[in-house]
Amino acid sequence: MTSAVSKKYNPAFGLFKATLAKNMGIMLLLLCGMLILCPGLFLASLERRVLDHETFNANHPEYLDALFGFLGVTSCIAVIIGNYMSFSYLYKKNSSDVFHALPITRAKLLISRAAASFVTVAVPVTLGYASLFALTAFYPTYALGTFSQIFSAYIVNIVCMAAISSYSLIFIICAGSTFDLILSFAGFNAGSLVIGFMIADLASENLSGYSSQSMADIFKFTSFPAYCGIGAARFAEGDGYAGYLPGKNAGYIICTLLFALFFFAASVLLYNRRKAERGGQPYAYKFIYVVCSIIAGVCGGYILSPIFVFVSGSRLLSVIGIVSFAVGATLTAVVYGAVTERGFKKFTNSLIYGGISLAVYLVVFAVIANGAFGFSSRIPDEKNIESAFIEYRGYSIELDNAGPVIALHKAIIEKDADDFNIDNVDTYHEQFMIIYNLKDGGKFYREYFADIEKVGGEMFSVLNSNERFEDWYKALDGVRESGLYINVFDENGDSFDCKVTKKDCKNLIKTYKEEFKTKGMEIVNANKTGDISVYLQGVGNSYDEYVLSFETNENFTETRALINTFERIEY
Repeated sequence: MTSAVSKKYNPAFGLFKATLAKNMGIMLLLLCGMLILCPGLFLASLERRVLDHETFNANHPEYLDALFGFLGVTSCIAVIIGNYMSFSYLYKKNSSDVFHALPITRAKLLISRAAASFVTVAVPVTLGYASLFALTAFYPTYALGTFSQIFSAYIVNIVCMAAISSYSLIFIICAGSTFDLILSFAGFNAGSLVIGFMIADLASENLSGYSSQSMADIFKFTSFPAYCGIGAARFAEGDGYAGYLPGKNAGYIICTLLFALFFFAASVLLYNRRKAERGGQPYAYKFIYVVCSIIAGVCGGYILSPIFVFVSGSRLLSVIGIVSFAVGATLTAVVYGAVTERGFKKFTNSLIYGGISLAVYLVVFAVIANGAFGFSSRIPDEKNIESAFIEYRGYSIELDNAGPVIALHKAIIEKDADDFNIDNVDTYHEQFMIIYNLKDGGKFYREYFADIEKVGGEMFSVLNSNERFEDWYKALDGVRESGLYINVFDENGDSFDCKVTKKDCKNLIKTYKEEFKTKGMEIVNANKTGDISVYLQGVGNSYDEYVLSFETNENFTETRALINTFERIEY
């Protein structure tokens, strides 16, 4: 290493080359694995693809998601291990002294070693994706995907690698030994996921509008690896792999790059101030110990307190629940301190951290119980919405015109319709799942169990939307007429099937639409639910099953009369 940096010009580049040469064996090993995975599996299945290429083509999206996801995860893990190998000298006093005695600044030393670790992994990844490009060029009919899909996945992979690499450097620099690096890095990231579960658990019980589908957003907020993984997955879902870096997903790439730059800048600042003699001690910086102790306390309290609460039959936020959380948090903080300090030298500090953990828990609950900074009342601006989706009593409705759904959403909030509790169990409530598909590629989830008597008019406007019925006609056009039939099911449990044509179905939709405008409020009304459900079913040209369902009651005379004219299927 001394000779590498002793050259007259650019010692940082000399150190980079020397480190890269040392990692050459690892790079070749990764390259072999990458080439076996990317072109190898394809070529091994080429004969089957030729014989049955339609089936393989149909499975492309799932195969691409699995392949790109695996490449992303393994490459990020590899770059973390590479960073550890490049900076393991920090944990030995003698090695640390040698590196810090080199004629190069600490910033350049960090950049050189980190860049070499990144390139060691990036080169095999790049060649692996390049092989997919070549396969797509030579075998376009049987290829794994398009050029734009592969290129988009490659960009996301490299960006996430850069972000995770910079993120891991902070822990590597702050730790004083390999053991404490593993303890802090694994503990911090596992703990952040547990805290995400805790927030989701509290939100599900105390936050109006919270949807279980929002859990992924909570994990993205509490865990940076989860942010990268979930973000990349949503990038794939939102046309990311299907297009050439579409604008609505570019925000994720830019944001991740900014995270990478921020973490790397923090790593340089921390490394410049790190004392060389801290090698071999638990942590080079006290803050990492404090943060990990508090996280351990919160996780321990959340995991252990339900045991005491369940035994006592109390609630989690009762006196017993809070005391049990405090006991669990303190025990976990003390154990973590004893493991880190190799004894009980900081027992008093551990008790304090346990108390802070309880305070954190109570603050999180208070924030959630008070609407989580406007979460409960937040509705996206209509100009930012691409489409709105709602699930209600078995109906699945998606409208490009989000106005009726927004009006329903506002009514639930403003009329305090989402107030179901033990005191009003006699009030009829319905479950509403609202999803806004945003123009920037994101999704906005809300879920309510609301009093239908307060928001029935707004729900009727959604069900009576012209766009809803027009979507029925469009979906019907893609169904094979030979596979169409209607199933009629009444509240007494009796059912029968009818054979129908597309013309019959269009007449049925038209008749029902006209009657719904004048009688549909009776269907929405809680006390007059439909007593007959109609399911229009068939098989689409892409072999997807098509199902359309709606309810009628005794006042839908024309709809019922039309159904009775259809030929019943005898089994």
